[in-house]
Amino acid sequence: MLIRLTLAIKDLKLQRHLDRKFSQPDVRVDAFGHLADVWQKLVRNCGDIIVIGAGLIPRPVDNGISTLNSLPEQPTTVILSDSDDSEKLAQLTAAGADVVLYSGISRKSLVEAIETTIESRRQFIQKEWFGRRGLPLPTMADFVSSSQSMQLFMEEVQHVTPSAAPVLILGETGVGKEHLAKAIHAESPRSSGPFVAVNTAALPEQLLESELFGHEQGAFT
Repeated sequence: MLIRLTLAIKDLKLQRHLDRKFSQPDVRVDAFGHLADVWQKLVRNCGDIIVIGAGLIPRPVDNGISTLNSLPEQPTTVILSDSDDSEKLAQLTAAGADVVLYSGISRKSLVEAIETTIESRRQFIQKEWFGRRGLPLPTMADFVSSSQSMQLFMEEVQHVTPSAAPVLILGETGVGKEHLAKAIHAESPRSSGPFVAVNTAALPEQLLESELFGHEQGAFT
């Protein structure tokens, strides 16, 4: 499964940093921030994920974001704003951007946010692929253990899955928290919707509440 990541960022040092970070066997990176016809290249590139500086989007910005969202690939749009003003960030979200980040956050946080977006896109493509071929999605049956504690734990999970209650899964890194979350989602009443992983540590404080719970137009004014 190849993820096509498109970068259009004015800060060429940052663009090169992200290019190096995400040049992986299953990720193809195309960087256009240094080109004069960056917008034309961007919309013709067929990217799965588009990371673009807000200043490179043609005005009015709402129309530019709408153009990206209307591309046949239905790309995930990540907008980098030079302003950390909560109202401006919220306006970009309201215009249809999937992820809005303040460009002044640390490189580590930015990389983590894009990694989360890539993983979410993988899940989206995987679900589409499974759906078209009639293959089964992840289920609770994927979890097999001879441990009595684990068996009791999975029994509790089975009781929670059919409900609409929020679930908090705790555990050390690498124990399979996200994999279990995917299985819960696949068997829940919300399975028809997308499974979206969000790295909240990478979100600006001013945008966290809006990103998780949404907002009404004009709420920030």
